[in-house]
Amino acid sequence: SGVPAMEDRFNQRKAGYKKTVTVEDARRRREDEAVAIRKQQREEALAKRRNLAPEADTDVSALPAELVAQMPQALVGIRSEDPGAQLQGTQCVRRLLAASADQLQPISDVVAAGLVPRFMEFLSVPRPELQFEAAWILTNVASGSSDHTAAVVAAGGVQVFVALLQTHNDAVKEQAVWALGNIAGESADFRDRVLQHGALESVLTVLRECEKPGVIRHATWTLSNLCRGSPPPPMEAARPALGAFANLLHSADASILSDSCWALAAITAIGVDSIAMVIQAGVCRKLVELLAHPEVSVQIPALRTVGSIVGGDDSQTQVIIQCGVMTNLMRLLTHPTKSVKKEAIWTLSNIAAGTKDQIQEVINSGMLPAMLSVMVRADFDIQKECVWTLFNVACSGKPMQVEYLVYIGSIPPLCDLLSLHDTTTVSVALQAIGEILKIGRVKQIEAGLVDNPWSTLVEQAGGLTKIEALQEDSCEDIFRHAASILDQYFHIPMADSAEVPMTFAAQAPAQGFNFGA
Repeated sequence: SGVPAMEDRFNQRKAGYKKTVTVEDARRRREDEAVAIRKQQREEALAKRRNLAPEADTDVSALPAELVAQMPQALVGIRSEDPGAQLQGTQCVRRLLAASADQLQPISDVVAAGLVPRFMEFLSVPRPELQFEAAWILTNVASGSSDHTAAVVAAGGVQVFVALLQTHNDAVKEQAVWALGNIAGESADFRDRVLQHGALESVLTVLRECEKPGVIRHATWTLSNLCRGSPPPPMEAARPALGAFANLLHSADASILSDSCWALAAITAIGVDSIAMVIQAGVCRKLVELLAHPEVSVQIPALRTVGSIVGGDDSQTQVIIQCGVMTNLMRLLTHPTKSVKKEAIWTLSNIAAGTKDQIQEVINSGMLPAMLSVMVRADFDIQKECVWTLFNVACSGKPMQVEYLVYIGSIPPLCDLLSLHDTTTVSVALQAIGEILKIGRVKQIEAGLVDNPWSTLVEQAGGLTKIEALQEDSCEDIFRHAASILDQYFHIPMADSAEVPMTFAAQAPAQGFNFGA
């Protein structure tokens, strides 16, 4: 019979891990989470932003209904050749957008009235006050729906806003860079169009030359949008931005740090070559430091980037280890925010998928007992990250490292997961138990024991009953693993349970753990 589809999927995921039973330089690349990660990046990094704050001269006493009543006269002014009337009409539209609780409807009205091309014309008029008003409106139009953004692009917005980045008026420049960020954040197609018009180099110039905090903040966000998206931009397009991000990571502004880290997270997610670019930019130590930042909005993208880097090859993982990542990861295991805790354990699992020396770094850090403490109290999302960490150590570690897993009490939580209704997690837990029992068999033979000492621990933890039940599982992969474990490790009669101490962890070796063996 053919190999079941479930086994194909499971083997594909296993192939993404670094362990002795698969390709030695592989790393975990989880396609099942890629879409969710991109969605999370779009939501958390805010791919499009609106200027909802009214300007200082906005008449806050004027209700939207009153502003709507002024619109006919405003439209006449906008379409006239009278500079004063043009400015007053444009200001009226801007105030309406600022005062409206429902942003999309007035934006739709602006587009439907054919005002986008007219405001685009105003951007080319050498009158900074009018330019600002028009740019403010078009920035907000570009923040609307896909059709709204497309209307700005169709009117030549990309070219005009890139040109406006050269202006000496910081207020206009800030709106221009903001508008380009909204356009680039709409889609990969629009992002590439912005890149093709030379926006990245112009934005980098803005960051080098401008000192106004608002301009720097929006330029950083726009630069981030130019480096993100699905599909990602060509690596060479993002390369010039890396030096800027390296500098921006030293900012005291949380939004600048967050946007910079989200860009680096997107770049490192592309693959080993893009990870190498980021490492060469010299940002790794700072990224590790940012794991301790007080703002979750900074911690999450910094952690995502670090996790992607340790998902690279062994040398790339080692760079992060040498930056002292273990200390900050340990703190994050007890973070009150679930997503931070989950990302920290995902990062740990990627480190544990490395070399035996890197697994030893994980053990030396003391993170595994701390992770087990989290695992027994956590919900399923976090537990499944924990089980991948245990699986990687069990499959890739030296015998003494696997024995350490048993010593700290890994068997009971692994056995607990065998009753879950999640095929992948049960498969991973089952295989981890099988790898542990394999080393236990070696100890049994070496010591001349009647039983595999770790089979006893599995039985005491209720694992034997659960493994026997898995012989009836509808997944052939699970059924075969369960049958193999029962055949290899439980065919010798077990000692009477009354005579076996009910300890769910192994005793430490009398000579201690000699991890160099």
